[in-house]
Amino acid sequence: MTFMTHRLEKPREETISSICLLACKPPLRKVGWGGYRHVRPVFKVLQAHPRFTRSACVRLAVVALLGAPIVADAMTSATVIGPQLDRRTVSILSLHDGMLRFFDAERDLREDRLDRFIQIRDLKVEARARAKEKPAVEKASFITLTDGQRLVGEWVDGTAEGQALRWRHPQLGVFAVELRRIAVISLGGTEPPAGDRLGDALWLNNGDRLEGLLASVGEGEVSWQPQDAEDDATLSIPLDRIAAFRLSNPGRRDAPTGHLVWLRDGTGVRGDRLSIAKGVLSVIPQLAAESSEGRDAAAAVTIAMSTVLRIDLHSRMGRLVDLRHCPMSVVGGGEVFGLEMPPRRVGDALWLHAPVVVRVDLPEGAQRFAAQVELATGVESTMTWADLDIVVDSGTEHPMRYRLHRDEPMTQINIAVKGRRLLIELAPGRNGPLMDRILMRNGLLFVAGEK
Repeated sequence: MTFMTHRLEKPREETISSICLLACKPPLRKVGWGGYRHVRPVFKVLQAHPRFTRSACVRLAVVALLGAPIVADAMTSATVIGPQLDRRTVSILSLHDGMLRFFDAERDLREDRLDRFIQIRDLKVEARARAKEKPAVEKASFITLTDGQRLVGEWVDGTAEGQALRWRHPQLGVFAVELRRIAVISLGGTEPPAGDRLGDALWLNNGDRLEGLLASVGEGEVSWQPQDAEDDATLSIPLDRIAAFRLSNPGRRDAPTGHLVWLRDGTGVRGDRLSIAKGVLSVIPQLAAESSEGRDAAAAVTIAMSTVLRIDLHSRMGRLVDLRHCPMSVVGGGEVFGLEMPPRRVGDALWLHAPVVVRVDLPEGAQRFAAQVELATGVESTMTWADLDIVVDSGTEHPMRYRLHRDEPMTQINIAVKGRRLLIELAPGRNGPLMDRILMRNGLLFVAGEK
């Protein structure tokens, strides 16, 4: 048993602390007072040791019972994913010096190297901790960087020379971001349209679009050089008239380093020296940061785990790519009884209706694909009609086939990938295409290499 690894030769305080943690798994208030069965093995160890009397055992049990809610609030339920796209449900206790400590699904305390995982996702914390969160602001302003980072917050001003934007995030502080590193600036929370253009683009609140160059930024206004302007003339445009910018800066060619921490407000920031303790995440952002408290640019920032959505871990093994971010095209079917039924996003899932064949263009180095698939009939009574086959051709020797119907409404896909394309076919079953629709959730690709 796990608690046997905590030797009693340790100092008394450390021993009691370790045993209390083990005695409180799972949190007793979740399983009722019957949860004392998790404390009983601890008593057997203590009773066999001459330094601990029976009365000490009783006192320890009281401490364990009272301490259960504290331990529960210090843990974060999460899913950790490795390069084989295997998903492990854990309760994270701490992360320090590259070692992750957690309780596994069997409630055993484990310790593993962080570099064995490539993502931590589905983070959940105790309701009491979530209650302390501030509600997210709808349509909050944000900037997107060329390396994939995204900062929700507000425009502060520009640096003295006007070639860097000072942007404030409510938790992380103020970041000075050079204009050459910015891809998008949205002042109303709306993503500006993409398109092929040589220069920058600016959208006004009235819908007008201007082509040109963002020459400099300041407090409350920008300097804009219109396309075809004579003598490099510029205009001063107040911020309150501007909806968004899309800058023509090229994407980052070298492989980004550092862990990418995604918050529930939509922020994604890269950082180093990741650690977790007592329900708080600590990271050193790679962006040069300032704060009203005069914090050192290289100092760590602390983030409540209740506000963290997922962590994309930097790994030499590779990275995860969301299937929804890959280019897709319908190469067959896509119509039901004469009506177009193309694939579409529904929340965090991909919605598909048979009959259809979808081609997904994969990034170079893709080695594995995994997803959770379920029927999307919407109403229990209509599930009787659903009956379809899902055929996934991943470039390997034999395509994989899965069947969904009323008695088996969901399945898991986890297969090897070879090449640069993935074909997903939905074929109607015995009832034709009636109600043959699915939701594909958590579609992930493992891409080997750091880039």
